[in-house]
Amino acid sequence: MTKLQEIKILADEILSNLTIFVDGGCTDQFPQFGMDESYKLNITNNTAILKANQVWGVLRGLESFAHLFFDQNTKIRKAEIRDYPRFLYRGVLLDTARHYLSVDVIKANIELMAQNKFNTFHWHIVDIESFPYKSEVIPELIKGAYTPNHIYTISQIKDIINYGRLRGIRVVPEFDTPGHMKSWGIGVKNLLTKCYHANGSIYENFENLLDPTNANTWDILTALFQEIFLTFQDSYIHLGGDEAQYWFTECWTSNPNIRQFMEVPFS
Repeated sequence: MTKLQEIKILADEILSNLTIFVDGGCTDQFPQFGMDESYKLNITNNTAILKANQVWGVLRGLESFAHLFFDQNTKIRKAEIRDYPRFLYRGVLLDTARHYLSVDVIKANIELMAQNKFNTFHWHIVDIESFPYKSEVIPELIKGAYTPNHIYTISQIKDIINYGRLRGIRVVPEFDTPGHMKSWGIGVKNLLTKCYHANGSIYENFENLLDPTNANTWDILTALFQEIFLTFQDSYIHLGGDEAQYWFTECWTSNPNIRQFMEVPFS
């Protein structure tokens, strides 16, 4: 039961308590795609009851409850609400690779998302321009950040994830691959493909695509993504794939080692 200051219900009735029932009980789990966000909210006379199957429904119901206040929060409307989301995915994407955002700014966005019943923070954390994710298993990658100050440590990331959890917000990271990876190559040499002009000269400033012929590439990706899966608590991760067709035709097909690699059948 949640204790409220005395609130009038339209007329002279006084509402002082909101009673909350959660069929599934409290949980230490993280929000996931398909979580049950349904709830029932009933406010009549001097009684307010919020029921939900899971805590995620309680969070959405509390937002609806807050929306019913008016007259400088001294009154609340009677209501009977049975609500569930039409869309299972309601997200906002922030690109912190092209424009670094502080942890406080990210949290402020998550807070606004919760107030408007969004449920997914799509974190476009790295791209061509910068690699602000501070990996502990491949620490050289952080050289791709704008500056040593414009980074996100694993501790900060976990803090953001937990901040989202308390508001029913999933945090889904995006690590764009196999293109848009120029920032990766700043810290890890030979990770990216060398591209060539038709005359055989190297295409300068065009190394954005990983090199699948380098065995070290797969060791790095395996170690990094194992760390990412342990850091982020969501069942999904976004691997980008942006403009892959463009990079293939402009870069991979120009590299003789890549062409030879593609001609060898997989066993």
